[in-house]
Amino acid sequence: MERRGYAVGAVSRVVLGLCGVLLVSRSGWSASAGDQAVTLTLSAPQPYQVIQRDEHGQGQIPVKGICTGHVTRVEARYEILANTAAQSGLWRRWFGRGRSVRSAWSCVCTNPINGVVAGTLSVPAGGWYRVTVRALDGKKEVARRVVEKVGAGEVFITAGQSNAGNYGWPRQTPVEDRVATHCAWCEAWRHGYDPQPWGGGTGGSPWPAMEDALVRALDVPVAVISLSAGGTSVSNWLPSSKQCYGSLPRALNFVGPHGARAILWHQGESDAYLGTSADEYAQGMGEIIAQSRKDAGWDIPWGIALASFLPENPNNPPPERPGPPREWSHRSRRSEEVLPYSVSVPRTVDGRSDRSGVAERHDSFQCQRVP
Repeated sequence: MERRGYAVGAVSRVVLGLCGVLLVSRSGWSASAGDQAVTLTLSAPQPYQVIQRDEHGQGQIPVKGICTGHVTRVEARYEILANTAAQSGLWRRWFGRGRSVRSAWSCVCTNPINGVVAGTLSVPAGGWYRVTVRALDGKKEVARRVVEKVGAGEVFITAGQSNAGNYGWPRQTPVEDRVATHCAWCEAWRHGYDPQPWGGGTGGSPWPAMEDALVRALDVPVAVISLSAGGTSVSNWLPSSKQCYGSLPRALNFVGPHGARAILWHQGESDAYLGTSADEYAQGMGEIIAQSRKDAGWDIPWGIALASFLPENPNNPPPERPGPPREWSHRSRRSEEVLPYSVSVPRTVDGRSDRSGVAERHDSFQCQRVP
């Protein structure tokens, strides 16, 4: 009897063990025989990706990717932790420190055709956010992906000659973590340290300092896509010249409609040296701006830097009366302010980048619309 009881108990343990293995295989990420495994791969959002916030203080984070297997619905949600630097004052007042703020699940798409996932997740301006995307088969979650450090804030496209690019020294690294840029050739976002990926040169730029200042003032992530070509004149940027202008529509297409706050333009030293007249310069800039807005499909604002100093130019304003060259003065009289903020942008002086913004000679982006 004892042996029979032992045998029955052993058989029972084996049967229960097999049932346990079967249950685990049915509830885990790997489907059992007869079921099709589900995978979810995301191309967006990406870490450090910043989306331009709209006039209502909202951002539409793109959710794009491919799923395989049987999926009936794809959902996403965002989360921000109160004990991180990304937490804004408003969130802190509402929820206090040490607690997470997590949204409800939002539908991105249903019954993805050919497995293509395409939709958006609406978030309030701010970040960084942790974005979680999940695939469902009916009510059952079959795949999940998590992306850290995604935000909605301010995006700028910058363009011009060397002072708009990576020709200063030393290279700058943002103090704030919520500073980003995009690498065109590797198709990825990253922290906004120099050299700026889209820009010319291999040294430092003024943009990390500007972005640090804006993050502190606005309490949202800030991104710059920097386009530049050292030593270029306005004629080199004309659409008809087929030299430098092509980078602008590529950047505008990348950010999409209303995907940037403005184009910031820092160029003019070469034209001051060449003696380009005010009328010639205004005509050239008019062609560039008009074509950029046509390519963008909307009237994207242009912020113009007052380029005021060129060491090699004998026609510089006298040292006791520094001021912008006549070309810049002529254009600035025809502009109107369109942005609710401005920032002083440190420039390279004698080959050295100055982060203070209070150098003897520096430039300031006035964030003004050019008619």
